[in-house]
Amino acid sequence: MNQKSNIRQSNFELLRIVCMYNILLYHLLFHGCNGLQLIPSVSKVSVVVEAFLSFHVNAFLLISGYFGIRFHFKSLLKFILPCAFYSVLIYLLFEWSGDHLNSINIKGLLKRFAFICRDSPWWFVEKYFYLFLTAPIFNIALKYSKKRELQIILVLLLLVNIGIGGVMHSDFNRNGFCYNHFVLMYMLGGYIARFGIEFKSSRLILGYIFTSILIVLPPHIVRGYVNPFVIIQAICVFLLFEKMRFQSRWINYLAASTFSVYLIHDEDVYSRPFLRVMVTNFYSLFSSDWCFLLGLIIVSIIAFIGLIFADKLFKYTIVDRLYNMFNCCYNNLKTRSKLWVHL
Repeated sequence: MNQKSNIRQSNFELLRIVCMYNILLYHLLFHGCNGLQLIPSVSKVSVVVEAFLSFHVNAFLLISGYFGIRFHFKSLLKFILPCAFYSVLIYLLFEWSGDHLNSINIKGLLKRFAFICRDSPWWFVEKYFYLFLTAPIFNIALKYSKKRELQIILVLLLLVNIGIGGVMHSDFNRNGFCYNHFVLMYMLGGYIARFGIEFKSSRLILGYIFTSILIVLPPHIVRGYVNPFVIIQAICVFLLFEKMRFQSRWINYLAASTFSVYLIHDEDVYSRPFLRVMVTNFYSLFSSDWCFLLGLIIVSIIAFIGLIFADKLFKYTIVDRLYNMFNCCYNNLKTRSKLWVHL
């Protein structure tokens, strides 16, 4: 059972790093290589690699459920502020570099703050924001429900999401890119934190390998993150990292920037099209598809490290100062409101 602590557990912070690197590599393979005429053998290897990386988003959500989302102003500010900063920064950089200075206007700038609304440039941010707002409700259920009651809730959630959503292709949860799926994974993470799920490491490793193979094999009736094999794969990886017990200041330091890596590279309006062009240009440098695939993996590692340190620079120079400013304003307002109440 998880014991809540203000100190971040490095085993889970390492899992965040692994998940985010997987997301970056997955996007390079899936979005970047989409449309490239790779030879069949390389294309098949790419699909297999993607299958072994599929646990990333579900594992992130399991971590959120495991530790619980604490709804208060500071946590909301820490979530929204980087999104707002990178939304505006990406807009300005791409418009300026693309010789579209005349297209930069107040209306376009204000639209970049609508990242928590429908048609957000980050699908994950929009759905996670809804989860953030409603998490207190699920936290109550996770805290006060008996084990049997939680098991019934999880079985019902799994049946509805996988059966009605995944198998029957209902809009309730067609592929896992929705709020309902986030709730399912959050509740699963909360259940593991409270009651635990025990398996030997060897079985978890075999479970991860077996489910990864099943993800590749047809028929692909259920797709995306709601695929039961992808869910089981994520649980196996999560439980493996749960068994690790160590603390590392550097792991925690690097993991703090993993979310920003996602914000920078997978913004839908500018970053993702740019990623496709970059991968296509990179592909033209190679005469062998195998060399291209290996080169892409090496580039993904370099890009991942570079984006983390770019985020550290932005946080140190701008984002942290903005956070302190807004937090100071909030504390002043809270102090004044208490004084008015006493008056």
